[in-house]
Amino acid sequence: GSKVVLTVAHLDHVPENSTDDNLRAWCQLHHLRYDSQHHAETRRRALRERKAANSAVANEVTGWLLSIRAELEE
Repeated sequence: GSKVVLTVAHLDHVPENSTDDNLRAWCQLHHLRYDSQHHAETRRRALRERKAANSAVANEVTGWLLSIRAELEE
């Protein structure tokens, strides 16, 4: 036979909420299927946040470079 890996799923996706009514013991496949939408949303949010952070850094670097350029032109 094959091995089945049991995992503990948090129905509300909050690991700190370990009440019995929030936990389910599921095989890996069903746990991943249950979490798939949550994982996609988390991934999209992380990408948006990373893009915003990169944009902020780029704006700061651009401002810094422009100030150096202005100083050199004086």
